[in-house]
Amino acid sequence: MDIDGSIKRIIYDGYERLILVEDSNRNEYWLHFLQYEEYLENKEESNILTVGQKVLMRVYLNLVNDFKVYNTHPWPAEGIIQPITQSPHSIVSGIVRDRLDDCTLVCSVGGIGELLVSFESEVSIEVGSRIRVSGELWADIN
Repeated sequence: MDIDGSIKRIIYDGYERLILVEDSNRNEYWLHFLQYEEYLENKEESNILTVGQKVLMRVYLNLVNDFKVYNTHPWPAEGIIQPITQSPHSIVSGIVRDRLDDCTLVCSVGGIGELLVSFESEVSIEVGSRIRVSGELWADIN
């Protein structure tokens, strides 16, 4: 899933970044990523990222170790929920569209688009299955 939006908040910890991004539809997402170009601590300000900056990011769900497959109705509405404040922890519901390998799926997530879902271990989930997974939203900034 690609997000074209702007940064609303940034939390720094060494090379790690936690950012709040707002997309063009006014959806907000907390995203985690690593930025090896700049090490920051003790409330230092970044020379690379700033609040208000426009960004284009490839977003994926990582560190997935909890999931449920729904074979019968009712199943959860497709989408992304972030139940913990200032956290990339996410609960995602969608339909499996492709299986890249034993640990990686591509899911359709409602009107949001397709999201790469990376599990911590091998899973046996069929293409076409409706699933609900928990993990962290990670980003790669272009």
